[in-house]
Amino acid sequence: MSRSRTMNHPGNPMFSYRSRLRFPSHPRSLGARIPGALFFAFLGFMVLPASAADWTQWRGPDHDGVSRETGLLSSWPEGGPGLLWKTEDMGVGYSNISFAGNRIYSMGDNGDSCFLYAIDAKNGKGVWGLKVGQAGGNYKGPRCTPATDGKLVFALGQFGDFVCADAKNGKLLWKGNVEKELGGRVMSGWNFSMSPVIDGNQVVLPIGGDGGTVIALERSEKGPKILWRSKEITDAAAYTSLVPITLGGVRQYLLLTEHRLAGIAAKDGKLLWQIDCPGRTAVCSDPAFWMENDNTCYVFASCAYNVGARGFKLSADGGRFNVEEIYSDQKLQSHHGGIVQLGGNFYLLTQRELVCVDPKTGKTRWNNRSVGKGSIFSIDGKLIVRGEAGDGTVALVDVNPDAYVEHGRFDQPERTSANSWTYPIVFNGRLYLRDQHLLLCYEVK
Repeated sequence: MSRSRTMNHPGNPMFSYRSRLRFPSHPRSLGARIPGALFFAFLGFMVLPASAADWTQWRGPDHDGVSRETGLLSSWPEGGPGLLWKTEDMGVGYSNISFAGNRIYSMGDNGDSCFLYAIDAKNGKGVWGLKVGQAGGNYKGPRCTPATDGKLVFALGQFGDFVCADAKNGKLLWKGNVEKELGGRVMSGWNFSMSPVIDGNQVVLPIGGDGGTVIALERSEKGPKILWRSKEITDAAAYTSLVPITLGGVRQYLLLTEHRLAGIAAKDGKLLWQIDCPGRTAVCSDPAFWMENDNTCYVFASCAYNVGARGFKLSADGGRFNVEEIYSDQKLQSHHGGIVQLGGNFYLLTQRELVCVDPKTGKTRWNNRSVGKGSIFSIDGKLIVRGEAGDGTVALVDVNPDAYVEHGRFDQPERTSANSWTYPIVFNGRLYLRDQHLLLCYEVK
């Protein structure tokens, strides 16, 4: 790591870096608000700070797609739970939603621009909107889920624009572009799709590129201070996000690219371990893990395009790590929909069905057509699965390693013609389904 240095910085007279890489910010210069139904600025609207229970970023506080909420409906009535509200002003895109207090944060294209915005969780009404960058891309719209600590919001546009905004009023605090300014690149032509992860005092993101695949920025409103960049791996970024784990007392990030699975040290970005894990075309689902004990972890990585899944045993011993591949199965292909671990088993939707997998052997415990190919979320001892095509069917399923047991399903109303790739989420007893411009909120408690 290079020594700290300061540089003249517009808007912040002395801007401190801990890297030779430049990542200049442009405070407020691109922070124009936009007209439209969603983006009304409600001055004086108070935002509550984030708490440990908030779903503040991609796949939640534990980065595993599993909520710790309880007390939800154990089954759904015919036709599904009751609809509380909907908004049709989410914009074009596939970004999921994050929460802090009474705010929902997400992204979408409106006209020729990509926007970060906040809406009121009580009724779906717009609070503020901030221009991030250019609209469009292959499969139009942003894919990133914003990350927030209740005071700041971090978001990545599909063309590499990375912003930090005030969570209360949407004011742009700083901005950079990870592609143009840091040489970031993705593995194929579907644009930047990974989400930032807030981990303690840093915000980490796999941007890819010859300068290093992973970058850590200080979680600060003062400017984009680079804490480290993982220069030992220079793969292009996949469409996955980082997964934080602690193994053998060492905090690290699971990184899955087109070529490998690796562990990146949280404190300095050093490579702790790596193993070949080849993907193809688009590696989209984050790796999942099961901690057998403090020093032993089983990691499950999967890709579509006839690649399938691989299982790995990861062990720690005195600060050193050993990783070995223990199984593979071409049938277990997770495309976009994610993987969750519950009770020592992995659950995922493959190209055609829902499966339960033993983490040590890779054996399928059961499989069921369920909603077909789609995405997965877990809460209160249940799985919520969402089919990506057709009617966008959503089903409630037991977390059960012995059998598939369903407790209700319904078809999403007002389906668009796009695949519903955005994962279902439950927060504060409400189920949220995004389908492009549409966000539906259901009561499930």
